[in-house]
Amino acid sequence: MKKESWFLKIALIILSLIVLVIMGVFVRFIYVVFTDWREFTTAWAYLAMGLQIEALWAAFLYAVTQAWLILTRIERQEVFSAVTIRPLIRIKYASLFVCAVFLIGSPFFYFVAQAEDAPGLVLMGMLVAFASAAMTVFVAVLQKLLKQAIVLKSENDLTV
Repeated sequence: MKKESWFLKIALIILSLIVLVIMGVFVRFIYVVFTDWREFTTAWAYLAMGLQIEALWAAFLYAVTQAWLILTRIERQEVFSAVTIRPLIRIKYASLFVCAVFLIGSPFFYFVAQAEDAPGLVLMGMLVAFASAAMTVFVAVLQKLLKQAIVLKSENDLTV
């Protein structure tokens, strides 16, 4: 059990490092875009899109910390307890936050796509929104499943 959880923890660390590197490059790109104020009319759309991606980054790292908590509970053999449901709820809210931010901010993707003549940019923004919505539904199903497993475990513990 420890080997699998260590593998998953290492995968979480590697994924987090990859996201941090990508965000470092992205922040540098946004800085370069905003130092060129020649086209001030679309600069606010770039800023809004950048803030959406920063919100995605923050929610992702928050979800990674919650997944880390779940993995430590799995290592301690405490997975079927009510305490394990809280990180799942937090992951669900983080993915719901990403979905809401990208759905509300989809007009900004449209303005940037019009300025750059890149219609696929709108689809990419919507893809992130729908992927996080699917993740929200999946985590909600896992939460319900874990609640049922905890109830069954407590009933089983009482019968023995």
